[in-house]
Amino acid sequence: MAKYLIAILFATLPVSIWAQDQALLTQFPKEDVVYLEMTEHLSISILDDSLNIKNMVKERAHYLTSNDLSLSRERIYYTSFSEIEDLSAFTEVPNGKRSKRVDVTDFQVKAATSGGVFFDDNKKMEFLFPGVMTGATTQMEYTEQIKDPRMLGLFFFNYFVPVLKAEYSVSFPAEVEVAYVLLGDNTDKIKFKESKLANGDKLYTWTAENLPKLKFEGNAPSRTYFDPHIILHITTATLAGKKEPILRNTDDLYAWYASLVEEINPEGDAELKAIVEEVIKGKTTEREKAVAIFKWVQDNINYIAFEDGMGGFIPRNAIDVCTKKYGDCKDMANLLSQMLRFGGLEAHITWIGTRSKPYTYEKVPTPIVDNHMITTLVLDGDTLFLDATGKYQTIDLPTDMIQGKEALIGIDKDHYVVKKVPVMPMEVNKVTDSIHLVINSSDLKGSGRAIWKGYPKVDAAYAYYKKDRSDDQRFVTALLTKGNNKFKTDNFTMNDPLDASLPLIIDYECTIPDFVKSVAGKYYIGLNMYKILNTQPIDKEKRTYSFEFDYKIDNNLVTEIDVPEGYQVEYLPTSATFKDELFGFSISYSQLGNKVKQTKRVYINTLMLEPSQFDNWNEFLAQLNKAYKETLVLTKKP
Repeated sequence: MAKYLIAILFATLPVSIWAQDQALLTQFPKEDVVYLEMTEHLSISILDDSLNIKNMVKERAHYLTSNDLSLSRERIYYTSFSEIEDLSAFTEVPNGKRSKRVDVTDFQVKAATSGGVFFDDNKKMEFLFPGVMTGATTQMEYTEQIKDPRMLGLFFFNYFVPVLKAEYSVSFPAEVEVAYVLLGDNTDKIKFKESKLANGDKLYTWTAENLPKLKFEGNAPSRTYFDPHIILHITTATLAGKKEPILRNTDDLYAWYASLVEEINPEGDAELKAIVEEVIKGKTTEREKAVAIFKWVQDNINYIAFEDGMGGFIPRNAIDVCTKKYGDCKDMANLLSQMLRFGGLEAHITWIGTRSKPYTYEKVPTPIVDNHMITTLVLDGDTLFLDATGKYQTIDLPTDMIQGKEALIGIDKDHYVVKKVPVMPMEVNKVTDSIHLVINSSDLKGSGRAIWKGYPKVDAAYAYYKKDRSDDQRFVTALLTKGNNKFKTDNFTMNDPLDASLPLIIDYECTIPDFVKSVAGKYYIGLNMYKILNTQPIDKEKRTYSFEFDYKIDNNLVTEIDVPEGYQVEYLPTSATFKDELFGFSISYSQLGNKVKQTKRVYINTLMLEPSQFDNWNEFLAQLNKAYKETLVLTKKP
């Protein structure tokens, strides 16, 4: 009887595999691969009066075609805060009417250094699923032993391919308390269940099914803004009969941070004070001293990223960073804070997350909320956020990547303040370009002045820093180009682009060849020679996510052109305006004597364009691009 049942099972197995393939092909006709399941189970237990935390991961993927085999190369990332155990992986390869299991035997451990990171203790376990082809299924399972209860990570329910089932669960004993938050879009589709295991442990399970694939869209914020995910943290644990706080709230997070930096500057005070005294010599006001110290750190300390266990959280001793002339964000923040304090100023080490992290300390009181460290300076009653990794910022201009983010300011061992970094108004980030033009046959000859302030100036400084110093003209031409790609900078003068204290100012003379159209005794000249935001509208059918800008900006251009002797204005272009709180433009024309003047302003007054605003944005672009087509017409006088 048993042999008979086994024979039936093997006879029907190929049919069920074939049926699964057909069902998936019908459901996902345009996909190459789908995840059948992505599951993680976090097991929290108490072992020898300590927390024992294991995260058990399982993933199964099915290949509908052989067109995209990129997922067949698997990578498991981990750090010194975790270890990978019990890893197994295999491919179920179609083999006639059956499938054949082929195990992975070659697992390679490699460094997982990120771009721009000098040293990184992150590792990756890398391997290749063998025999992947149409109809194949891959499976991977492993256990991650988590060494620190504050480092639990997060779980995304979707991926870059469709996911049939995603499940995250956690089990924990009565001695442990946990909290969690569901973030992203469509979290209402995630089903939650609470149950008990046989040993009395609580079991929380979150399940989602038939999730569409994550799309890549340009200028979108990080996936943490919109992809459904869960962040779980242990709030308390009763160990050896004593209830201990882990991460209940921001107080606990700060207490842990403060413990890490408590002993970071044990020596070198006298040497560092001597350096500060030299830096601020002759400076009489607090602002002068602050500017001098900030600039010294910017100019003398090179930013090099380190990620090395607890060294990824603990700054190095200030005098060591000062002596070696390099450090990462936390090293530079600590050095800057120390130097400012030695200069008699109120400065504090500050933890912060960049704009890639949409979290608040109240909702997510875990290290996930932060990925950066800066210095907070209290000056003349104002709170300034100094990021020394930004080489060309002023003390009043935070780096653009932390605008609008909460900052955790460490006052002392027991006290902190949470404040938001301001979003810089668009008027701070102002670009102006005023040019006077004369017609020279089919060419335009011009002279003008262009000024960059705020973040556009910072961007220009970085561009200048990276270029060949012997080719200033190419740098200037790239900034000024207008009209057509034949634009030439004939002569120019500019101040030092790397001087953070000043706007970038360029006085220039230029030629725009072959720009004037002459037909039947008339000149046709398009005065919109620099078409800001001359882009396509957003396709609402294809775009799902918000559109992110680096900063708000206010562009102002004035173009004046001489009407040649013997000519008059036949057609003066129509002025146009689009006004919205978040974006807009105005283009106006006027004539005074033999001069025609165009005054143009195009502004963006938001960091994030939401999908609900796409219609208005598209109308703005349509009207702007229509205005760009207007042409000045000059004709010979009768």
